[in-house]
Amino acid sequence: MYYIGIDLGSTYIKSALLNIEEGRVEKYNRYKMPSRIQNRKDCYYEISALEILKSILYQVDELAREYSGIRGIILSTQMHGFVYCVKGREDTYVSWQDTRCLNQFGKDQNTYMDVLDKLISEELKSSGVHMKTSLGVCNLYTLLKEEKLRSNGELHTLGSYLIHKMTGNNACHITNGAPLGLVNIVEREWNSGMIDKLGFSGMHFPKLIKEDTEVCGVYRSSGQEIPVYADFGDQQCAVLGSMCTSEDAVINIATASQVSVIDRHFSMDHAYEVRPYFAGRYLKTISNMPSGRNLEVLTGFIQNLVKEFTGITLDTEQIWEIIASSYHGNASGLMVDMTFYQERGGSISGITASNFGVYELFAAVFQGMAQVYWENICKLRDADSIKRLICAGGVSWKRLELIEAIRNISGKECIRSTVQDEVLFGIFRIALVCEKLCDDFDKQPDIILKA
Repeated sequence: MYYIGIDLGSTYIKSALLNIEEGRVEKYNRYKMPSRIQNRKDCYYEISALEILKSILYQVDELAREYSGIRGIILSTQMHGFVYCVKGREDTYVSWQDTRCLNQFGKDQNTYMDVLDKLISEELKSSGVHMKTSLGVCNLYTLLKEEKLRSNGELHTLGSYLIHKMTGNNACHITNGAPLGLVNIVEREWNSGMIDKLGFSGMHFPKLIKEDTEVCGVYRSSGQEIPVYADFGDQQCAVLGSMCTSEDAVINIATASQVSVIDRHFSMDHAYEVRPYFAGRYLKTISNMPSGRNLEVLTGFIQNLVKEFTGITLDTEQIWEIIASSYHGNASGLMVDMTFYQERGGSISGITASNFGVYELFAAVFQGMAQVYWENICKLRDADSIKRLICAGGVSWKRLELIEAIRNISGKECIRSTVQDEVLFGIFRIALVCEKLCDDFDKQPDIILKA
């Protein structure tokens, strides 16, 4: 019994044929996400939606030719971005990494985000989100204003665009609809009041799938009619795949990073966001944590330094091998603030004549990251009620030094998730529930996915 799992990340598009009865990956493919469209300002981060679609269809069709009896296709996608389809404009995916909403609005000094903050900041609370540059509504509003586009086009999440092209139905799961900032997540409906206020009332929105295992449509390939399920948020899939319980906190450390806890009730606070989860539950989440892209800034600096002084080009893996070979975990008083993707910049402090070395620097980096994670987890839930910290995401599996720093800072049991590819395991768990091989999303499955 097979399902196709597709994970659309920021760097790669991955597909896997999942044998859900035996808990085995029969075939696995990984392709680079198509490159961002060039010749635009750095603040614009768009990718051809048709190129993404071509990659998906190629992978699905290849699997459908080789294997029969495929029972479903399940998508996990990066959140907050969107595809806005309107006549005369190429279909492009506007990524969560797009920051055009920080462009100046008109002739005054306000940005588009400043304007939106005054206009809809209160309404955003029903979406469980705060105003931020990655929020879909911010960059959608800016797109329409800057390019003078009509507001009667068709809006898609990345997943619903693919579902629409595959099945003819524009539908999305609420875990991907909510990060646009236009959904009332308690009522599980599009926020009509906010939509009217923004002048989006003529826009066509995806149907919000309300049941986690609802089928959106059928994709036909190699004589098979394959049910296509909704597009689930990649964070929610990763948390599900981490085997987290309500007594745990999850630290997802990948290109981006978040800390989260599962909650049965919706309660909004300025310190965190509330995101829909499975089975009507919620994830209290704080995002914009130090992550893989922060570490890339430091390794990039080392690469540049070595290149300039020696002419030698080191790749990232070589740098990490060197650091791991003599890493000692002692920062010797050095402190690094890694929050430089937020409004304020990062910093290195506590430098003395004897502690400013590479290994001390990275010990301070990991301690600084761990401190930020733990402080923010304590904003989500009382520290005494947290039994374990579960680290998910690619960085967690590569940087054991960071796991040790988190353990030391928090004083809690700190483990990595059960399976290295948490998103894929999350998709696998969804498939088990779709096939009724597992009763619900609360029950830990008997079958664990093996690569």
